Parts: sequence; structure tokens; C-alpha cells
Amino acid sequence: MTTRDKVLAKLEMQKGAYISGEHLAADLGVSRNAIWKAINDLRSSGYNITSASNRGYMLDSSSDVISPQGIQIYLNNPKDADRIQVFDCIESTNLEARRQVIEGYHSGDIIIARTQTAGRGHLNKMIDSPESGIYLSQIIEPTDRDIPNKSIHATVRISKAIEKVTGKQVEIGWTSNIFLDGKKVAGILNEVIADLETGIISKYICGVGIMLPGYSRNQLIAEIINEYNTRVSKKDISFYNDRLRQVGEKVTIVLPEPDGGANTVIGKVIGLDLDGCLQLENDKGKVIVIRRGYIAE
Repeated sequence: MTTRDKVLAKLEMQKGAYISGEHLAADLGVSRNAIWKAINDLRSSGYNITSASNRGYMLDSSSDVISPQGIQIYLNNPKDADRIQVFDCIESTNLEARRQVIEGYHSGDIIIARTQTAGRGHLNKMIDSPESGIYLSQIIEPTDRDIPNKSIHATVRISKAIEKVTGKQVEIGWTSNIFLDGKKVAGILNEVIADLETGIISKYICGVGIMLPGYSRNQLIAEIINEYNTRVSKKDISFYNDRLRQVGEKVTIVLPEPDGGANTVIGKVIGLDLDGCLQLENDKGKVIVIRRGYIAE
């Protein structure tokens, strides 16, 4: 960890309070000049740091520049900060995660970008990625305990993180959109890396884009990481159903085919079954189980 990173960690831990340069230098075992250089470097990166004679340096309490140091103070396990990579600007966090997996290299399984140039959603739909958002992908190892529908459980974990930070209950749009106060605030894109011949999945990549003005991004990212450290549970299905906004609505589900075509199914949404599949009731009263697809707009 560089002197800059160490100084930032100290400032984040005491955000809104002054820390003397002398104390920082002694605590980190570096010169006062090294502290001064680190402070200037942080300021040039967008951190609002004030200085006062005989008092030292203070990171403004409203500062919310995304960083491992800013995220760490909210983590249940501070060592999880070592898993985080933060990029100023990349094409897409999911693409970066896939690249690192394919190349056999990654220095952390949580990839975050302050902005993206080629953010995308389902069906390769391009997504705007302004600097005020959160763009995060996690590389997940499959386990024997995996419940097949990763999308459902990813949506539940991110929903719980949003609820904890905001104190409000979200709504979930099948399969992977999250709404707060009637407005979409998060979209999730889950992908897999698998062997084409055997079908064996080697990695899951869970990507999320969040726009939630007025709340700490560092805290929200930390809560997402905390939630991902919890065990997958069948109770996640109940949580999802309690917040599913389309229950009782008549919808058209598009079912993509391998050849690029698609079929459609129309029915009234009942909710998820215990396996995480969507249940529809058609006009004849028959229950149809949907394993994959998306709601037509």
C-alpha cells in the first residue's frame, strides 16, 4: 500500500475531523513532506481535503469518492477491502472481469469503475454510466451448494443492501431490476463463463449498475459485499416475492431461442416458485413455469 493509500485510509476513518500532519507522519513512519505530497495527490483526484494551521488535515464529511479505503470502514470484514479493484474509467466491469478470468489474472474479485464507456445490460443494450453511479462486478466461484438461479439471489442481496442504506423497502422487477420510490435505481447483469463441450461453469460474473443520489456510494458498495458474504437461502425466494412489483399483472414474456429467434408467453404473474422460476397463469387458468426470459417492454 502506498503512502497515499495509507493517508487516505486514515482520513476516511476520521472523516470530518482534523488529523495533524505530524501525527500522520509518525503513525505511518514517513516524512512530513511525504504526507504533504500524498494530500496534494488526493486533492488532485477529487478529494475535498481542508488544512488548518496547528490542526492538520480533514477529509470533508460529505466526501464520497469511491475507493477501497472509503469502502473498508463499512465492511463487516475489513480484509474484504483487499479483494477490491477500483478503476477510474473502463469499458465495462463485466467485460473487465471476463478478461481477467480468461487471462488467468486478477488481483481481486470485486471490480468497480467510477464510470464506464461501454456499460451494457441485457441483450447488449448500451447503458449510460455517469460518474455519479456505482458500477460493480463480482467474480464468483461455483460451489456444490449453488442454487441454480443466480440472478434471483444476486437481486435479493443487492436489494437488501439498498434497503439497509436507505431504510426504505424496494420493489423488484423480474428478473433483475430494482426500484425505489417508484423509480428504477439498479439493474443487474449476470453472466457465466463455461466450457462449451461439457457445459461446466467455471465462473459466475454478477454485474450491477446503481444510481442512488443522496446516499453514500462507499457504504452501499460495502453493504453489497457484506450481503454477498451471507449464505444463499431458500428464504431469498420469499423476500423476492414480497417485493415483486408485477404480481397480479398481465405480462408478455419473451423466450429467446438459440438460433436468435424468440417465442412469447402471455399470462398473469403469480410469483416465483421454490426453485426461483416465474409462475404465470394463462387465460385458461393453467400455470406456466418460466425458467428464462424477459418481460417485453
